[in-house]
Amino acid sequence: MPSINVSLKDGASADQLDAAKKQVTDQGGKIVNEFKLIKGFTAEFPADKVHTLQSNEHLNVEADGQVKTHTALRPVSTQPHVLAQRPTVRNEAYTAVDPSSTTQPVISTLSPQIDATPSLTPTVYDPVAPDAQQCPGYTASNIQNTSSGFTADLTLAGSHCQAYGNDIDDLTLEVQYQTKDRLNVKIYPKNIAPENSTQYILPSSLVLQPVWDGETTAEGSDLSLTWTNDPSFQFKITRSSSGEELFSTYGHVIVFEDQFLELVTNMVADYNVYGLAENIHDWRLGNNFTQTFWATDSGNTVDGNVYGTFPWYQETRYNSAGNTTSHGVYARNALGQEWLLRENNITYRTLGGSFDLYFLSGQDADGSSSALTTIRQFTNDCVGAPAMQQYWQAELQPSSVEHETTDPDIVSGYRDANIPLESMWNDIDIYELYRDFTNDANTFPIAGIQAFIASLHADGQHYVPIVDSNIYVPNPDNASDAYAPFERGAALGTYIRDPTTGDFFIGDNWPGFSVWADWLVQSSRDWWTSELMMWYNDTSFDGIWIDLSEPSSFCVGSCGNGRTDENPVHPPFLLPNDPYQANYNYPEGFNVSNATEAASVTSASASQASYLASHTLLPVPVTTTQGRTNPTPGVKNLDFPPYVLNAVQAGHSLLKGTVAPNGDTVMRALAWEFPNDPSLAGTFSQFMLGPSLLVTPVLIPNVDTVNGTFPGIGEGTNWYDWYTLQPVVAQAHENVTLSAPLEHINVHVRGGAILPLQAPAYTTAETRANPYSLVVALDQSGQASGSLYLDDGESLVQNATKLVQFSYTDNCLSTTINGTYHAAPPLANVTIAGATSLPKSLSLTIAGQPCEVSDVVLDYSAGVLYVRGIEQFTPSGAWEGEMKMEFSY
Repeated sequence: MPSINVSLKDGASADQLDAAKKQVTDQGGKIVNEFKLIKGFTAEFPADKVHTLQSNEHLNVEADGQVKTHTALRPVSTQPHVLAQRPTVRNEAYTAVDPSSTTQPVISTLSPQIDATPSLTPTVYDPVAPDAQQCPGYTASNIQNTSSGFTADLTLAGSHCQAYGNDIDDLTLEVQYQTKDRLNVKIYPKNIAPENSTQYILPSSLVLQPVWDGETTAEGSDLSLTWTNDPSFQFKITRSSSGEELFSTYGHVIVFEDQFLELVTNMVADYNVYGLAENIHDWRLGNNFTQTFWATDSGNTVDGNVYGTFPWYQETRYNSAGNTTSHGVYARNALGQEWLLRENNITYRTLGGSFDLYFLSGQDADGSSSALTTIRQFTNDCVGAPAMQQYWQAELQPSSVEHETTDPDIVSGYRDANIPLESMWNDIDIYELYRDFTNDANTFPIAGIQAFIASLHADGQHYVPIVDSNIYVPNPDNASDAYAPFERGAALGTYIRDPTTGDFFIGDNWPGFSVWADWLVQSSRDWWTSELMMWYNDTSFDGIWIDLSEPSSFCVGSCGNGRTDENPVHPPFLLPNDPYQANYNYPEGFNVSNATEAASVTSASASQASYLASHTLLPVPVTTTQGRTNPTPGVKNLDFPPYVLNAVQAGHSLLKGTVAPNGDTVMRALAWEFPNDPSLAGTFSQFMLGPSLLVTPVLIPNVDTVNGTFPGIGEGTNWYDWYTLQPVVAQAHENVTLSAPLEHINVHVRGGAILPLQAPAYTTAETRANPYSLVVALDQSGQASGSLYLDDGESLVQNATKLVQFSYTDNCLSTTINGTYHAAPPLANVTIAGATSLPKSLSLTIAGQPCEVSDVVLDYSAGVLYVRGIEQFTPSGAWEGEMKMEFSY
């Protein structure tokens, strides 16, 4: 008899479960297992009688083994519901299935041993690790001046040290004053053969390389470099104008080995350093922190290495005279790194490459320096700003990880609840067995997905599916397991290769043993583009959710070589909602609002914990201890470098490309906008959006108030409540308690800002059709300014743009317009916060033509002036002609 799983639907009682058990035994069936975590059981039951159970409205009935081995590949919802218990993952051979069948294959789970590596002691925690500062350093000679700076030879100043690799005897030093605000110091091996140049020199084709502007010399630079050979080569960077020391290796040696580089800079007391992202750590990094850079698919690891590598920091110094200074340091290197922030110094270490350091003065034309200017110099001139994102990507973008169909009710539910919805995203459930560029024939059939996307497009919405970079390797012993995208890529030889065998490097990811394209090969980029285009013909996406864009594997090394006949295989770990892996977390307050369900969840959680305490679901991997690898002269150890990073290496990822926002960031620290207030040096619980909006979020659960400060008060800055436009009453540096009920986010507008608005709608297309309005928040002198940039919001290369600049001074609001982009909505109203009274009259001129304003409504209440009914004057678009609106008092 076939085996079935029977469970109770929500709201069904225990009596109905007992009745179902009796029905099974009365009809010749047998109960073989009763579930511990939910109300249900597994039974052997005659196939011709299953329909009698399926007709029971209180029961869920499904064939044992029918449910997918895993359903959600991202952390499941925190809602305390429990999916029907699924059968234990089996170690059985994969059997091909008919795509039209609803039966899912049983997939074997890899042993966790496949992801086990020797246990290494991170060097920063190794008490007997060599101290590289005992190495001899280098001596500079053969100084040669150039038009942009100078070069020199660096020669090892003593016997070989071999701290964590093979010492490089002869180096080249290049000092280049690249621009007025940027100084570059390069140190690299003097003798580099063509075949190993990329081991030491990072190509500009991979990471942008800043260059000399062709004009700047040492005499015209904001920065100055001095050096000495006593007792070995050391250098320091100072400001040309004031002599302020920004970076200094004095008192330390430079270490340059084939698998280890080290450089130490002295720091001022209690220094304020920010950056070295990505990290989950205090915003102000402090002086007892080690930042490890080893890009890995490890999620949100507190104080650990994560996805991105941004080897640069910005330092702010608060001086007693009140003139705060700021500068930046960028270390252009793509290898594994560590930055050791300690009390009096910062140590920079890498696993190879070269020293390619860029010092940014942070100075403006007037000689003052700031964090915002430093960041602008870094993003615009060192790493480059990213492409401008399409306008629709700024709206709500929910991921339908748990939606396993193209049910249009999912979308309509948002509109029914009056929740804006710009686009729908799908996780890898869309794919057939999680293989890129396919569609699950049961839940996401091509006809269904096409109709679903068409309905989104008809409503001005968008569709974004996930695309992983791992490519499934089909089982060579199973002809029905053919996978055309792999075959087409293999024919071009596009995949990364295992250097030990020359074969493709085969790791493991969601679909099973997989390969990854070598993006440095042009054929790989062409093949990938072709695959996306072919898939687009069936699934007309508007964008793609790029996931695992670096090679990320669930095993050590090329673990799939010689084992692809086992494909497909399940990752070597359990997933949320695998048996005994239910997620019983629930949001705070749920135990109050849903006490019965919370009690049930608590009981089920305890039952699961009890079971796991006495059972092992997967074998525990066995590892060996290998504390440290000693360097071998003349040998480069690629597998276990002598210097051990303090890294979480799950996923074994390679470096991702550097990404930065525009030169002027949207999200800003308070300290950036108010640089002379040292009390803001560590403030992370509030932030600015642009220069004008202050956001004070609630970061503590179960509270209805939040504390925040209003910087600049008492020093010329005023603030208004975003919702009421009433002025904030607070003292300088006061920690103000603000009301913050669950549905309210505290937002305040900085005096002196003019903000153009459009009423939000269900989609950005609908929003952009709404009339414009202006909010003018006057500063203490009664002035304000702002700007609005316009384009079509989608084109990569714009045919037309427009920049509208706003100014309010002497009771007159005016615009200056440049550009030809046409925005159709009119300007409907203007609201002025901080007005002193109702004006006696209003005059309005648009495009040089005076307007008859007798129908314009002027209202005044509690310091706010409202101007309504002006859309009649801009029927062809708010910004087709320059405007002057003048008030008489």
